[in-house]
Amino acid sequence: MILSKLKLGYRALLQVATSQVFIFWLLVLITVANVYHITLGKKGILYTAVVKKEIASIEHTILSLQDEIKKLKNEIYAIQSKNNLDLRYEDYARRNLGMVKKNELFIQLYNLDEQPTSRRP
Repeated sequence: MILSKLKLGYRALLQVATSQVFIFWLLVLITVANVYHITLGKKGILYTAVVKKEIASIEHTILSLQDEIKKLKNEIYAIQSKNNLDLRYEDYARRNLGMVKKNELFIQLYNLDEQPTSRRP
């Protein structure tokens, strides 16, 4: 009888020990998974550091491109101002002084309500 109680106790003890070992390894696995997720995962510390470096690099690129865009806009404005000035002089010369380029045909249109003014082609 004592022997059967001892066997029963041994089996129960073995089951408890097995379940404790299982729980221990399960906790170890969960801990390792959490540590991996915190450090190397998609939202982990290392990933965040890499993303912050990329963001800083992209912001630097954006600032340099904005400076380049500003310079190009100023250059475009300068060119357009010069062209507009040249066109204004040319328009004044054509309209008020009657100047015509070589190999160019001058056609003057009149409004029927106005009297034509004499202008030299």
